[in-house]
Amino acid sequence: MDFLEQFDDDILRVPATYNDNISEEYRDNPLASALFEKLSKKDFVSLVSYPLEFDESFRSRSGSDRIKKACELFKLVIPITHFHELYSVMERMLFNSYIDRNPLKKSIKLDQYSLAIHKQIMDRGWKKTSGESFVYTGPSGLGKSTQVTRVAQCFPQVIYHSEFNGEPYRQAQLVWVKVKIPSDAARKSFSQLFLKAVDECLGTTYAKDNDGISIGKYEELFRTIVSTYKLGMLIVDELQNLCVAKSGGDEVFLNFFSSLCDDLGVALVLVGTPNSTDVLSETFTATRRLTSGGDIHRDRFKKGDANWQLLVTKLWKYQFVNTPTEISTVVDKKTKISNSALFDEIYELTEGIPSILTFLFVQAHIMAIEKPNKNKLEIINISQLRRAFNKGSQLVKQAVLAIKDGDLDVYKDLMSVSEKERAPKKLIIVQDLKQLLDSKKLSKKGATAVRAIVKELDNGYVLNEKEKSLLANAKSKLELIEIESSQQGECNEVKL
Repeated sequence: MDFLEQFDDDILRVPATYNDNISEEYRDNPLASALFEKLSKKDFVSLVSYPLEFDESFRSRSGSDRIKKACELFKLVIPITHFHELYSVMERMLFNSYIDRNPLKKSIKLDQYSLAIHKQIMDRGWKKTSGESFVYTGPSGLGKSTQVTRVAQCFPQVIYHSEFNGEPYRQAQLVWVKVKIPSDAARKSFSQLFLKAVDECLGTTYAKDNDGISIGKYEELFRTIVSTYKLGMLIVDELQNLCVAKSGGDEVFLNFFSSLCDDLGVALVLVGTPNSTDVLSETFTATRRLTSGGDIHRDRFKKGDANWQLLVTKLWKYQFVNTPTEISTVVDKKTKISNSALFDEIYELTEGIPSILTFLFVQAHIMAIEKPNKNKLEIINISQLRRAFNKGSQLVKQAVLAIKDGDLDVYKDLMSVSEKERAPKKLIIVQDLKQLLDSKKLSKKGATAVRAIVKELDNGYVLNEKEKSLLANAKSKLELIEIESSQQGECNEVKL
């Protein structure tokens, strides 16, 4: 316990307790059996949630105090379903990274050759662990880093072993470390950040003792630390920064990560914006090795997404103004939107980005409290949200307008995966729609094609004003066709 008593910080370090419920074939492995049992969904939600203290009496406090309370909303963590999906993946990967890395495995003695012993040696070499790697991407502001960090914190960062099965076994097990790729994408900078993260967890001085060494030495040290402290999972954030790597530096980075998985059995979680997929697909020939644990690509929330509704309604309960408004009601234990106009406006002003949702809500608080209406009422309503949108931050406003216009060249980190992957296709189907609508007569087959294009354009594409007008025109003409069909019966050609 001396190891654990030297620290006074917020990193979770625990003495090893071994899980009796683990499968029998893993019970002789202290690294695997010391991991926490998988949490129930209820316990997980309770653990990752970060609600804020709130009482209606707060609304009678001074304006200054209430504005400070409103600003605390940036700390709020509301565990949508994405959190638990991520936990299930990371929990599995962490366990799998240890199952074949048993430091106490018995040696095989070869006194004389036998086919059975030959088979054991072959199988042991074949079973040598390869860690899974997993890629998690989505636009900026979606909360990826918060989700990954909060989920990782469900596992201890360090487990200290002192005894296993009645025998002394002194080992500090480094369960996970999170490191960001620096903006310059320099491997030396990344290595130093890794060493600092290790030092914070273990109380070591690797960063100080090895500052300025060659990149080759850094990589040797990396491997030594992984082997010595049995690192289970490396979380690498800001993967999109590899886009700035020059002279093949991004490929060297990714090959290094791949070797950590293949040679040392470390589980690897790579987090970034959709730009990251360019690096993975264009500069690394063995992409499949870095997605062995799968990949999840999140897009901005759609208005009808239950997760978006949860985020809006949960946030809306934290109103520190003197005249709160309602956006939802609970009917039969289910939350339903009661003010659809307000809910729709929130989506229009945020485009389904959680960070912008919180930003606008906080800005609306500040403006309402600092400048109440003529009746001295502080109200967060549609007009107040529009005011916050127009005056709160021009950069945020420009980003949202860029999304609406489909002009994301400047804000590539806001581009959703569907926009990035399908944008070329969008141009083709928009042109097809235009040609169909330019026809004086539309065949039954053509009308079917228009319906299919309209449905596809409604499913996640960002349209500019001309494209929106074209889509609206198509919908109007389809409605006209349906009316004429119902009045006259089906016909082979429909006049436009």
